[in-house]
Amino acid sequence: MTRDLYAPLPLTVLRRTDLPASAKLIYARLKLYTGNNGAAYPSVTTLADECGITRRQIMRSVAKLEEVGLVTVQRTFGIGNRYHLTSAENVTSAENVTSDKISTRPVTKETPLPVTKTTPPLVTKPAHRKDQLKRGIEKKSEKISAGTLPQVLNVPNFAEAWNKFQQHRREIRKPLTPTAAGSLLKKLAGWGAVRATAAIEHSVASGWTGIFEPNAGTTHPGHRNQPPTTEHDHAKGF
Repeated sequence: MTRDLYAPLPLTVLRRTDLPASAKLIYARLKLYTGNNGAAYPSVTTLADECGITRRQIMRSVAKLEEVGLVTVQRTFGIGNRYHLTSAENVTSAENVTSDKISTRPVTKETPLPVTKTTPPLVTKPAHRKDQLKRGIEKKSEKISAGTLPQVLNVPNFAEAWNKFQQHRREIRKPLTPTAAGSLLKKLAGWGAVRATAAIEHSVASGWTGIFEPNAGTTHPGHRNQPPTTEHDHAKGF
């Protein structure tokens, strides 16, 4: 008569509520495979055939056993997995595990903590969309003045005058847009640094939103019967 072999499954593992049935079955099968060296190395296909579940379920169940600390897996490419089982008595469940003994400690009523009222933090309304856009335009204009001046205008006197003009536009609440600033710098580059610097100083002193040369022989904004300039005119340098 052939002696039957049984797959040992510790009661502490059987009672765990955080393990699926497939993981407990695989643990029992691995324990039967474990030799004197404390390791088992059956293939995933072998475990799937013997346990009657798919390879995907085998891999998920092994991963769950690893997660709770019952199994460690040494994976070697081309050779296969080597499983080392941890003593179930040294591993505690993350969820409720049925205990053989019932605690006899008296149940004491805990004093509830006093409830204190806290003042909720003040919630400030976000800034107006228009103000946000203006701040964004100002930051972009500052980037232009900092590092993208045309080479012919990249001299200290012009840089100081250009920054003064941008500050003037911000003070009158008409900051330069990046596109307008780029077009205006291109126009001023054709005038040269000295001529452009003089035009900026004259325009800021006159309180104009555009840049105009002194004694240019044209009617400047602010004169009688002169229509106000637009942002399109500013981009052209008028």
